[in-house]
Amino acid sequence: MPGESPAVTQWLATPLGRRCLANEQRLSRQALERVFGEQCLQIGAWGARNSFLRYARTQRRALLDWRPGVAADILSSPEQLSVASDSVDVVLLPHIGSASVVTRNAMDQLVVDNLKAWFAGKPPLTPVPETPVKSRG
Repeated sequence: MPGESPAVTQWLATPLGRRCLANEQRLSRQALERVFGEQCLQIGAWGARNSFLRYARTQRRALLDWRPGVAADILSSPEQLSVASDSVDVVLLPHIGSASVVTRNAMDQLVVDNLKAWFAGKPPLTPVPETPVKSRG
C-alpha cells in the first residue's frame, strides 16, 4: 500500500489486521448501502486504495490524503480541506485520528503519562487487553 508506513502495512498483513480491515469494510458497506448522492469523499487511505470507496453508491468517489506517496485523487491537509463547502454528500474517515498535529501530540503525551505511572509503581492509565499488566511484585 504505497504511502502508508511500513508498520501499518505490516500490521494490516497480520491476522488481526486483516480481520480488523474486513470488519471495517463490512460495517462501511452496511452503512453506505443506504446512502445516495453525488460525491463520496474518503479522507485518509487505509488498506488498499478502494477498500472502502468501492461500496459507495454515489455518482462520484474520491480519496483525499495528505501523504504524497498515496495514490489519492486529492492531496490536501485533513485540517484544511481543499474541497468546496457543501460539495460532498458522504465522508468516510478511516483511522485519521492521528492525522492532526494536536491529536499526535495528545497521543505522545499519553504514552509519557503511561510510562510515568508504570515507573511510579502504578498501573498504566490506558491498559489494553492484548497486553495484560502483570503484577510488579
